[in-house]
Amino acid sequence: MQSTVYTIEFINDADFVEAQELLTCARIAACGLHSDSSLRIDAHNWHDESARSLLIDASTGPGQTVLRIFSSLLDHELGADRYTLTPTSKAQVQKVDSWKRGEYAR
Repeated sequence: MQSTVYTIEFINDADFVEAQELLTCARIAACGLHSDSSLRIDAHNWHDESARSLLIDASTGPGQTVLRIFSSLLDHELGADRYTLTPTSKAQVQKVDSWKRGEYAR
């Protein structure tokens, strides 16, 4: 089964910082297609500073929209060679599921 949570990893700290700002832009843009409340309820993302990575849950329509807009912004602003975007490992998906149930502290 393919994961619907995606990991985006960056090659350096500066790209990771810029990506966090671009993720905010992607969420704002996604509000134009989905309501604010839909994004708060259905579009989840997490970051791991030590690994310079972001996780985006694309299991919902709003989450898919955020991921698509975000990856387009990354390509435009950083270039596709500055990050990797892959389905998340099973262990990370389990961590995300635990967090969604309120069992995992961010």
